[in-house]
Amino acid sequence: MNDPNGLLYYKGEYHLFYQNNPLGTFLGGYAHWGHAIGTDLVHWTELPQAIYPGESGHIFSGSGVVDWNNTTGFKTGPDDPMVVAYCAPIPMQQEIAFSTDRGRTWRKYQGNPVLPRFAKNNGDPKIFWYEPTRRWIMISTFPKENYGFFSSPNLKDWKLEQIVSLPGSECPDFFSLQVVGQETRKWVLTTNPLTYFTGDYDGHIFKPDPGPGQRLDWGFCYHSAQTFNEVPAADGRRIQIAWMQDVASAFYHQTLFNEQMSFPAVLTLHQVPEGLRVYREPIKEVEKLHDGEQSWTNLPLNPGENPLSEVKGDLFDIRAEIEMGTASDCGFSIRGVPINYSAKEKKLSLLVQRNT
Repeated sequence: MNDPNGLLYYKGEYHLFYQNNPLGTFLGGYAHWGHAIGTDLVHWTELPQAIYPGESGHIFSGSGVVDWNNTTGFKTGPDDPMVVAYCAPIPMQQEIAFSTDRGRTWRKYQGNPVLPRFAKNNGDPKIFWYEPTRRWIMISTFPKENYGFFSSPNLKDWKLEQIVSLPGSECPDFFSLQVVGQETRKWVLTTNPLTYFTGDYDGHIFKPDPGPGQRLDWGFCYHSAQTFNEVPAADGRRIQIAWMQDVASAFYHQTLFNEQMSFPAVLTLHQVPEGLRVYREPIKEVEKLHDGEQSWTNLPLNPGENPLSEVKGDLFDIRAEIEMGTASDCGFSIRGVPINYSAKEKKLSLLVQRNT
């Protein structure tokens, strides 16, 4: 498996789609959309394959929405249509599929493609509803670090609004966040490698804030991140999942699986002295997996001593606040893998990755 796709919430269920090959441990020429559902973002039930390859090739990355106003005309019963957009590589065109039974079965739209090939290597459509203009919005990759912004009244007919040039490639995501402690909202565009740009958006034009993009993750396991659409306003969280790239193949060579999803995280936007920064924290539902708790406060850490040596378990949720004092470095060794913070360099390192 790889990229998470079509993340959305509907009638008490979170839907997680993802590229996968049900026939083997490598995608090869068999990229389908797998499908899982859950009610708490922690426990998931795998459903049958949602979308299969066809005449236009693989089912590449995309996103999903609920068509609350039936703009597509797909509604046939009591449930609102669920619609997903994906890239079909022959010849790199954008298509849609829909479900009228809460995501249990899926049909490709007979009028595909909804957006014919418009540039070399375009794809990875991110779609959402923008209420002020009452239009659907799509952001899609263009060649040479460009992103196309499109609008549509019905998810079928798309108009190019803007092309934005920003560093990065593949799997863009686009959403708004309120600055914590302020009334200001800003739009956030994320790209791969996982970098984000803040700015303003009016349904037609995205104006990035001055300055370079900021890395949201410095590891090599957090790729093609996407956030959930349709999370209820009463919840209000912006929840993100990423493809944990190459973990299985890189570190567990003799396994029956290849690749995995990251644990869901909540994104928030903060004003700090250096500017606007996106924070990422594990969802609170992780506490459902807790089987006990141990804590220490005002604990001196001396070279060569391990105050956690008697702690046993298979999985740990570690939350630590360390005052470095005059120490040059400090960290953890988890299953023999060192996680180290250098006070001199102000960098955190894990395996071959380092970040500020």
